[in-house]
This record gives sequence, C-alpha cells and structure tokens, in this order.
Amino acid sequence: MNLELIEAVHDRMSGQAYYATIDRTKNNEFAEYSLLPAELVHRDMFWAPLKYNGARKNENAVGMNILFADLDHMDTDYLHKMWPHLLWETSPGSTQAIWFLAHSLPLAVWSDLNQRMTYFMNADKGGWHASKLLRVPGSVNYKREDPYQGRVLSFQPNAEEYEPDMLRQYLPEARRAETDYGDPPAQLTHEGWKAHLRHIWDDIDLSTRANLLQANQKDRSQTLVFVCNRMLAQGISTEDIFHALEGVNWNKFADRPAYLWGLINGGVK
Repeated sequence: MNLELIEAVHDRMSGQAYYATIDRTKNNEFAEYSLLPAELVHRDMFWAPLKYNGARKNENAVGMNILFADLDHMDTDYLHKMWPHLLWETSPGSTQAIWFLAHSLPLAVWSDLNQRMTYFMNADKGGWHASKLLRVPGSVNYKREDPYQGRVLSFQPNAEEYEPDMLRQYLPEARRAETDYGDPPAQLTHEGWKAHLRHIWDDIDLSTRANLLQANQKDRSQTLVFVCNRMLAQGISTEDIFHALEGVNWNKFADRPAYLWGLINGGVK
C-alpha cells in the first residue's frame, strides 16, 4: 500500500478520515474504520478521499479541495485533457484518479463540479458523491478469482492545482439522473417488498431471480446494471424494477433512491 499518497491527499483538509474493508473470506463482510487497518490476505482495502465532520455522509463532508473519479476503463484521450495529480490502477484497465483544487468549495458547488468531472471522464456515473470510497492505492484487489496487485501510475503533487472557475467553464454540465424523471415511488416496508417480489416473480427470468436472491454480490455495479437491463428487456415496469431492487442487500444506491429511479427510467445501459 502507498500510505504516503493517502496522507498527501488528507493533509490538504481537516476532519475525520474513514477507511473500510471487504473480507472476501467472510461472505464479503464490510467494516468501516477511523484508522487504516492492517492489510490482510483476501481483504479489500478502501479509503474515503474526503474527510468528514461526523459520520461518512455526503452532508458531513469538509475540506472539498479535491475532485475524484472511478474510471472503470482508462481513457487516456480524456485524461490527457485534464491530467490528475494522482492516478492509480485497481485492476487491469481500471483506474481511479484525484485532481487537486486551488481552494475549497461549498458542498453544493463541489458536488456539481465532481459530477461534471465524472461524466467528462466517462467514469462510474454513480461514483461522484461526497461519501464515495476508493480503493487504497497499491493494495491488492481480491474481487476477482485471481487477485490483482494495484499500482500507482502517476503522482504529481507539485503540479499546478486546478482553478474551480476554470473547470466550471471547461467541463460540460452533467445530466442529473435524479431530476429527470420526478420523484421515485414511495419505498416499501420489508414485508411490502417481499409481497411485491411474489407478485412479479413469474415475470422474472431465472438468472435475474438468482441475482435478486443473493445476499451479496462481488460486483454490485455490474449486477445492478445486469438486473435492470434484463428486467427492462422483459417488459417489467420501471416502478416494479425499482421496488424489486430497493430491498436487496447489494443495492449500492439504497441511500440514493432518486438516483436509482433515474437510472432505471433512463434505460440504464
């Protein structure tokens, strides 16, 4: 692990740092820490690039003087237009990046700018929120069958910092899935969710059923996209898909129902 890189980012801000692990030997057990735990075999390591005044929640983020993106597939054409201060590989072809800003921003302004950067880089469109966790640079990725040793690709701490006003002029406005399709349906109780699944169960194919019944998923993003696309292809309504997903343990957008609603109505991809 490259702890000095984390320190270089966190030293730019005050507040509480957060780290997390996923233990692949314990049914993908998730644990969160205020200090970076020891690296253990079969335990994926994560860190929050921002700090917080209290719990790791969007509204508690402080010191918003960096931007970040989770690039599922590195596109050097986009990166060379706006090279990050820190770039590291988490699996073959997948990278994460951080850009230093010249000064801190209020949460609302920062959120808009981080989403713009995420969309501009064609990164994970669900990964721009302030509570985001990234993989620890240089740590081992145990998500796949064959573990992958992460590596730092570039670190330029003394490069010129990006001016937020310049970025706002350069980065296109992001199309916000949360506001495109109105408010999401009212969420169901747990019993209501189970009753809803029984109601639509016969309309769902076997592969999708199997995913919905899984307690955990190795790749929550990939599974969510797969399930949404399959259910949309089967003609299941957007409201029924939303309710089917809201109660599963691996729904990464459980705390962002408006975003999930927007993704489903947008046809996912």
